[in-house]
Amino acid sequence: MQVVTSVLVAYESPTYPIGAPPPGTPARVFVWDDPNNDANPRDAVLLAAVNTIVQNPGTDILNEVPVPPTYVGPVGDWFFIGASSNQAPGEEPAAIDLSTLPSSQAWIAGSNTPGGFDPNNLMGGIGLYRLTGYFVGDWLLRANAVPEPLAALLPLAAFVLWPIRRSTPT
Repeated sequence: MQVVTSVLVAYESPTYPIGAPPPGTPARVFVWDDPNNDANPRDAVLLAAVNTIVQNPGTDILNEVPVPPTYVGPVGDWFFIGASSNQAPGEEPAAIDLSTLPSSQAWIAGSNTPGGFDPNNLMGGIGLYRLTGYFVGDWLLRANAVPEPLAALLPLAAFVLWPIRRSTPT
C-alpha cells in the first residue's frame, strides 16, 4: 500500500518557453484516486489539495510541495497528480519534459474563468483532454510516496495532470 507525501512540480521549462506565472503566484497541487484503475481521470476522486506558490519558473527545477499523507491504494493501482495556478493567456501551470518520448498519459483540464478550476469536476470548465498530439512530452510533475507502514511514522518526523502506476520498490 502506498501513501503520497509530496508532489513535485516545475513551472516553465527554459527549453520550451511557453510562459509561466511569475514567482509568488498562488498555485495548488492535487492528488486524485482512479477508482476503476483505467488510467483515465474522467472519474478521478480528489484525495488531497494543497495551496502553494509558483517557485523557480523557467528553470525546470522540481519544487517539492508536501501534502498530508495520502493513501492512494495498493501497489499496482493508478492515481493522478496535478498542479494549477491562475495564469494569463499563454501561460502554463507546469513545464513539459521534452527529454523523453511522451507517455500518452499527460492530461489537461481547466477553466477560462480565473479561480474557476474545480478539482472535483475535471470534466467541467474547458473539459479534460489528453495531451497526445498537442505537446510532444509529459508534464514535469512527480510524486513521492512511501509504503503505508512507514506512513504511520510521518507524524513523528519533522517534516503534488499525470497518472502514475504504483510499482513494487526494488
